[in-house]
Amino acid sequence: MVTFAYLNLVEDLYPLPLNNTNAMDLIFCRNVLMYFTPERAVQVGQRLYNSLVDGGWLMVGASELSQFTFPQFTSVHFPGAIVYRRETRESRPAEVFRLEEISSPTEIVQQEGGGSATDVGKVAPPPPLRESTRISVVESASPKQVTSIVALDRSVPGRDMAAPVKQQGEEATRDTTISIRALADQGKLVEALSACDKAIAADKLDPEIRYLRAIILQEQNREGEAIASLKRALYLDPKFVPAHFAIGNLMLRRGNARVAKKSFENVLALLSACRAEDILPEFEGLTAGRCREIIHATIQIGACQ
Repeated sequence: MVTFAYLNLVEDLYPLPLNNTNAMDLIFCRNVLMYFTPERAVQVGQRLYNSLVDGGWLMVGASELSQFTFPQFTSVHFPGAIVYRRETRESRPAEVFRLEEISSPTEIVQQEGGGSATDVGKVAPPPPLRESTRISVVESASPKQVTSIVALDRSVPGRDMAAPVKQQGEEATRDTTISIRALADQGKLVEALSACDKAIAADKLDPEIRYLRAIILQEQNREGEAIASLKRALYLDPKFVPAHFAIGNLMLRRGNARVAKKSFENVLALLSACRAEDILPEFEGLTAGRCREIIHATIQIGACQ
């Protein structure tokens, strides 16, 4: 019931629906940010915040509790623990414990240990997690050991200034994909899927929309339909690298290591002509070298041997 995959908290892209790092209910990231510089920890803290749904929870280690690192969160006190919550006005609990009320780190440790905790009133219990809840666990690891799932994305190709009609069509496609991704990032998967279906009805030859549709279907645990949509994307564009990679990940989850390895090898073959420092336009800033590292690491885990 646990999926292990690769993510660099500093270098890789998240949150994204494409790698299941968006719209999370609960994130454990304990004894990790303590290894980062304060500035870098703040950056990661913001990205973890963006990865949560409204009302979602972040659990960090006792030594990492800091209003400097997590200023956008609300700190909430439970018996024996202080946790962070992303909240809107609608998701705000009845009473909230603020970290500013603690005068020293010693008191934080004492309160987490159940020693001399101050009575701050009862806090509304957390809402029940949805049936489709995904939990990302990153605990007791050095930065080089932190793992989650790789972020891959595809941007719109460069516009041809000599072809205004094509340019207009590409801008419309870009607006559509941006709106679909925004819906998916907010966890509005039904609306995002509906937008994909409308876009496909308008342009049946766009592989990117079918790819986005597959990612959303995967988010809904409709893996069979997701694979079918990815295959359609590859039929339209056999060199569409993100679709090959996504099929590889899905096949790994289904226990089909042979097909997964073949999909990853397809990606490596398509990237063979790229230099390590080349930016992959389909992956929004990821270099070819970094992408190859991620694929080799995935294969070397053992699942694809």
